[in-house]
Amino acid sequence: MSFLCLALLFLGGEYLKPAAEQIHLSAGADASQMLVTWVTQHKPTGESSVEYHEAGSDVKLEAFGEWQKFKAGKKHKIYVHRVLLDNLKPGSTYHYKVSTDGEICRQKYSFRTLSNDMSPKLLIFGDLGTDDAISLPNLIGEVENQNADVVFHVGDLAYNLNDKHGRNGDKFMNMIEPIAANVAYQVLPGNHEKADNFSHYDNLFSMTDSRSGLRNNFYYSTNIGPLHVITITTEFYFYPQFGTDQIQSQYNWLVSDLKEATKAGNRKLRPWIIVMTHRPMYCSADRDHHCTEETKVVRDGYEGKFGLEDLLHEHRVDLYVAGHAHIYERSFPVYRGKVSSNSSHPYHNAKSMVHVVTGSAGNDEGLYEFFADQPVWSAKRLADYGYTRLFADRQTLRLQQITDQDGRVIDEFKISKDPL
Repeated sequence: MSFLCLALLFLGGEYLKPAAEQIHLSAGADASQMLVTWVTQHKPTGESSVEYHEAGSDVKLEAFGEWQKFKAGKKHKIYVHRVLLDNLKPGSTYHYKVSTDGEICRQKYSFRTLSNDMSPKLLIFGDLGTDDAISLPNLIGEVENQNADVVFHVGDLAYNLNDKHGRNGDKFMNMIEPIAANVAYQVLPGNHEKADNFSHYDNLFSMTDSRSGLRNNFYYSTNIGPLHVITITTEFYFYPQFGTDQIQSQYNWLVSDLKEATKAGNRKLRPWIIVMTHRPMYCSADRDHHCTEETKVVRDGYEGKFGLEDLLHEHRVDLYVAGHAHIYERSFPVYRGKVSSNSSHPYHNAKSMVHVVTGSAGNDEGLYEFFADQPVWSAKRLADYGYTRLFADRQTLRLQQITDQDGRVIDEFKISKDPL
């Protein structure tokens, strides 16, 4: 299997401040890989390459890759470079530079590969734009302080990547560079990525499925220590004008991935299954049908087919994380609207999924208000800008919600299970 790392964005004919697009990491038992991706505005005449070395080693390595042109907007063409680094050591630090046409960027970056025996630290958030990106300074600080192994941005990037003939996408990539050049920056599409059939999103990012090894920015799974993280696109259900075959294709893939992940040996190796996507299945915010009609579609499917709740419940998924609603909300373990346990420890050996909505990283649309009546399945509701930390070991998921006001933990809970 492979690590995928997305690295640097360059703008203009000369090198400007480099910026990372995305980093994708997936762990293999014996070897790891990083896919480094960056952008130039000038058409390359030679090869794309990355020079890299393991920390503490004098052995210089170099890998070569490919580039492709993307017409991002009127009079705005960009060239996307992708270079795969392979045979990396798990749990090791590497330093790297990118090169286009033989010219190496002055900036050096570093990343640390994952390993099967790690206890990972994740940062999770949705709905982060270029304007009012309130969580950004704290997120950068988390990465600088080595408080994150992987970042998951669960949809709605930049608001919007295609704005200003694609140059707002350039701005966003520069903005997240301190994060995405140094840790895995996993993404999935939200409704704000739908322009031109999601083409800006799909051209800029490089997600790869850990099972197939194929690039797929819309649905893929990633193994991170004791976690099997499944990433899917709820937007297929809401934009049928782009085709409905993709709904069934994703559903078939999801069934196959869940069957593989829940095999006894695999579930013992990675006891936690987490699904991340953009639109929530449960929330109680009062805005634009996000937590009423839309959640029903996610649960029950498009025209009553390919619903997610029954499938994920059947395969004992532990946690479902989404954005879209600009709030923070967590549920008790819930299935079909009913809390599965009323014990004093509802999150231990839970019989159904826990749901977390973390869609308040910052954008120009503001926070949402909650319905006056809190549903019985809703455990905590906060209308506050922030993001989520997740810490994992083989028996516990610990989640914290961080407020951007002063970086405090304003909600914390644990999901636990007996050893398999």
